[in-house]
Amino acid sequence: MLTSWGYVLTTDEAIAALGLEKPTTIEEAHGAFKELTHLLAAEGDDKQLQDRAIRHQAWFRSALEALEAEQGDDSAERLNARGLACLKAGYLDGAVQAFSDAIGRGGAHGCNYNRGLTYLQMGDMDRATQDVKQASTLAPKELEIRTTLVKIYLRTQQYGLVRREGELLLKQKPDDTELLYDLALAWTLGDARHPSKAAEKLKQAVRIDREIRQRAEDDTAFDGIRDHPAFVGWQGR
Repeated sequence: MLTSWGYVLTTDEAIAALGLEKPTTIEEAHGAFKELTHLLAAEGDDKQLQDRAIRHQAWFRSALEALEAEQGDDSAERLNARGLACLKAGYLDGAVQAFSDAIGRGGAHGCNYNRGLTYLQMGDMDRATQDVKQASTLAPKELEIRTTLVKIYLRTQQYGLVRREGELLLKQKPDDTELLYDLALAWTLGDARHPSKAAEKLKQAVRIDREIRQRAEDDTAFDGIRDHPAFVGWQGR
């Protein structure tokens, strides 16, 4: 039984008054609290309803504090760390579950990114793309996340997106040889082939790392344009 603002309420009365179920997790308590806050803002002229909402809001605040104390060991940070440990151990299903739980507890963009990397290892490209895109949206300045997204686009043969996102990223990472190589592939594969642009990216990469030359010579992905006049001279020979 709870006493708030001079009223005595049982837990069930506090829940039933607004048709809400008793929260058993931090997320449910957060949701109930937000719903009551919204109700207070929307029904400001109804004094009776407002008074009732204030009393129930106080109960949910107490419930939230109790749940957070009770479930403190399952914080987003701890769950994310658990997911990383599972990922390192190769327990991919466990990693997905831990990262999902961390996201459910308000984990930052890194939780989405880590789950995306896990899906990538599992070969689930759709979910990997979704998670890494979400992480990139939440943290647009994180270049590693954007670079991984370009890699995913390349693996899923979305060459137009590789070219678009890769060229934007290259302005911030002009010496990234992997990005240059991926762009060369994107200008080589698919319907919109552009041998001269592929050659340009490879030239830039070789200036930074000479080993790229041999890698490109051995890569059969370039066979379709290898004899094209615009591509023949890319090695400077």
